[in-house]
Amino acid sequence: MHIILTAHDRDGQNRAGSVDMVADISGLTRREQDILRLIADGRTNQEIAGQLVVSVNTVQTHVAHILQKLGVRSRHQAADIWVQRNH
Repeated sequence: MHIILTAHDRDGQNRAGSVDMVADISGLTRREQDILRLIADGRTNQEIAGQLVVSVNTVQTHVAHILQKLGVRSRHQAADIWVQRNH
């Protein structure tokens, strides 16, 4: 599934002259989707690790893969994509 998301600054405001990004959520593994959902819920890596009973390092690795697969630079951008897809 593809979604279109407009890049936003830290305050959530659309940046002037921004380019729409297309993200393919279906390229994420089930575990990566679980972690992305928790990121979108505002959870920290430590909280995610505790909930999923994995190490913080494992969560960090998954987060890095999520950002790479979605073509974004921050957890916030990744969370925005998840929210857009699920609303």
